[in-house]
Amino acid sequence: MADAMPDELRKSKRYYKEERQHRFRAFEFRMSMRITSMVPDAQTIVMSPFGAEETVAKPLAELTPWECASFCFRDCALYVHGDHDDDANSDTNMSELFNAVYREWYPHRQTLLDTDQGVFFCSPVVSLCPGRPLEELVRFHRALCGRVAEQVPFIKRTMMGGRGKGVPCLPFELWPTFPAVFVVTNAVKWKREEGGVLVVCEGEEMARALGLQVEKATSTLKPAGEENESWLGFSMTLIDAMHAIVSRDEERRKARDMDSKFYVENYAPEEQATANLSLDG
Repeated sequence: MADAMPDELRKSKRYYKEERQHRFRAFEFRMSMRITSMVPDAQTIVMSPFGAEETVAKPLAELTPWECASFCFRDCALYVHGDHDDDANSDTNMSELFNAVYREWYPHRQTLLDTDQGVFFCSPVVSLCPGRPLEELVRFHRALCGRVAEQVPFIKRTMMGGRGKGVPCLPFELWPTFPAVFVVTNAVKWKREEGGVLVVCEGEEMARALGLQVEKATSTLKPAGEENESWLGFSMTLIDAMHAIVSRDEERRKARDMDSKFYVENYAPEEQATANLSLDG
């Protein structure tokens, strides 16, 4: 009988797998989709296809199943904008934002699905429409989620291509929070100790589900044509926003994988000591 894998080798193999996943998520984050128009019936997405140097622009309604798959297995959308044209297009700015998100998300990730399958906290979307009202972003987000939902059955079929016989199709779907919650931030100002991001929730029920106090909402949004529905905005730090969204799942409140080499080598001792989220919300 073969000897069990030595502990150091097991940890080493795990570390390199984790680091590979980290690199791919970082690449994907920097190559995020970009919005050039939020006008109804003319919403436009700009993409950099995997491995391609040029970008491709297309209407939101023409997103393919493969393109829509990048919004599955995510807690929320992260809309990023900048005060200047180059802010949100800067690799440095996007890399710093990604690293902050990844470090907080990794110990609280969804472990039922392997991170190789695309599981992550957010799908980043860069807004190239500065100064537009948040109500327009709400309408865009609803349209985006509608398109992805339409494509989910086709995503499942597409992703089956090339899989071996007997290999199950991944259960591609929009996670419950994705259509009802999104985060808006500035490519540079997200580092603020207070008010670096805005968490936008569909209605008071969702806000309360995230542990947010409705009376502390900093904005109330009523998109045109949807006056009977209100979206609430809450200003907070990036980490507080992630805590609110992730903590809906009691299994993800507590940080896990404390023996992970990637986790240990990328967290300072004081960060490890405070990584577990409060069960009191």
